[in-house]
Amino acid sequence: MFQTLKVLVRMTATQPRRAAGALLTHTPPFSLSLELAILVVALGAILTFLLTPFSSVPGMAFVYVLLSNPILLAFVQMITLLVTVVVVFAAGRIFGGKGDLNQSLAITVWLQFIMLLLQIVLVPVLVLSAPLAQALTALANIFAVWVFVNFVAELHGFSSLLKVFAGMIATAFATSFLIIFLLAMIGMGAMGA
Repeated sequence: MFQTLKVLVRMTATQPRRAAGALLTHTPPFSLSLELAILVVALGAILTFLLTPFSSVPGMAFVYVLLSNPILLAFVQMITLLVTVVVVFAAGRIFGGKGDLNQSLAITVWLQFIMLLLQIVLVPVLVLSAPLAQALTALANIFAVWVFVNFVAELHGFSSLLKVFAGMIATAFATSFLIIFLLAMIGMGAMGA
């Protein structure tokens, strides 16, 4: 089992599309993928909470509140993960993709696992030098986008990584606009009551 994970992690770093193909060939049942999502999100939230004293927290109060409360952080991360899963599935299908919801969940959870591993690797750097850790975190985020573009392309059978990247940017803007609109509607409803 450990050897398989090691091979898949290495493949994700060097050949992410091939890694996605391997994940999609052996997609676990939806309930297991969901349980793994909860586990990975919980571990990530705990690690982030433990590392918050070593990192510089931006001046926004809600970010500090989020980072100082692992339960709230895990909740927000889980909602974000689930929204990502649904959006990747739905947007891909709109553009003629072939992936299903369970496969979308599996690749998203795997990427979250990879990001957790990167976070663990960066712990010693964060303790020694926060600015260096921030720079490496930015590189890790670029890597995550590259991997995710490859994963989505493989999930839906798309050939152009550039089109997938452009579609992800457009979808992110549309989703953000929708969320802001919904939050404004909720806020407006609360103000009018």
